[in-house]
Amino acid sequence: MNYGRGTSDSTVVDTAKWLCTFMKIKNCTKCNNEYPATIEYFSLAKCNRNGLSSWCRECDRKRCRKWYQQHSKEIKEYHKEYRQTLNGCLQNIFTNIKQRCNNSDNPRYKDYGGRGIKCLFISLDNFRGYIKNDMGYNAYGRIKGLQIHRINNNGHYEKGNIKFVTDAEHRRLHKSIRRRHQ
Repeated sequence: MNYGRGTSDSTVVDTAKWLCTFMKIKNCTKCNNEYPATIEYFSLAKCNRNGLSSWCRECDRKRCRKWYQQHSKEIKEYHKEYRQTLNGCLQNIFTNIKQRCNNSDNPRYKDYGGRGIKCLFISLDNFRGYIKNDMGYNAYGRIKGLQIHRINNNGHYEKGNIKFVTDAEHRRLHKSIRRRHQ
């Protein structure tokens, strides 16, 4: 077989052996398929000597999908219970703020991030600390049913510019803001 001008079978075999010494091949222990030993095909795993998991990404995805299907009821129950704690509620609020301000695919982005409004809390812990320590909301019962509101509608989500209001008060405040802009 001729592989090109002046290339013999033995040259191709020698080149392949030379390449294999640099490009390591790894077998998936689940499906036994061979893949290049890279993070494109295997997840990172610090416990293994080469730093890669023993299963390929596809087998690992199938395993995770199966596990979530088997435990979906427990997971949903856990998340429901967690959201009914102060930390869970604040995490949900913080995540929604970040989505509205940073994710251009979010339906509310045009009203927040699109207008230049930012979340200036560095992290979830920073946000939780401000709400609990500075604002005094230290129990889920005190925040349950309230919504976060920016005092200055054109201001950012930051210390001193947020408060919690009832749904009725929130609608009333936004109605008066809309009237001013017409």
